Amino acid sequence: MPLGELRVGIPTRATLEPLRPGAPKNWFHGFIQQSHSLEPTDFDTIRAAFEAAVRADHGMKRGEAVVAR
Repeated sequence: MPLGELRVGIPTRATLEPLRPGAPKNWFHGFIQQSHSLEPTDFDTIRAAFEAAVRADHGMKRGEAVVAR
């Protein structure tokens, strides 16, 4: 069962960049090369962005349940 379907992507770099204050400008290049090693905080942040995007796609407000159809 899919978690949800987005009509647009989630900007991964922009989503995770606030978690890396002071990181070098090219931090994302290394992250992509090691993308199999997400930290729990990274996963939680991406999940929250995904849930927000699904809600926005379906015209839902924060806190409303997303139900698979």
